[in-house]
Amino acid sequence: MSTTTFTSTTNFYEVLGVKQDATQEEVRKAYRRRALQTHPDRLPQDVSQADKKKAEEQFRLVNNAYEVLNNEESRKVPVRQARRLASSHGAARVPTSV
Repeated sequence: MSTTTFTSTTNFYEVLGVKQDATQEEVRKAYRRRALQTHPDRLPQDVSQADKKKAEEQFRLVNNAYEVLNNEESRKVPVRQARRLASSHGAARVPTSV
């Protein structure tokens, strides 16, 4: 099982394509749209393993972004702490220094 690694430039708002002042409903709609776009099962049958792996990583990133942004508590804390919160829920491996 591979893990998604966030970088210091990972921006959950950009991942979902929403503004920082987006409502919970806007976050939810953006998540559903991006999840459908990045879901590995939606790839053509003849896609390469590398492309499938890339799609899986993108899908994981979209899910992690939604986990953080959908939670009102995690949206209030600085981005670094929000990433740690996502990690504590088993969402992804997150670097401690951002």
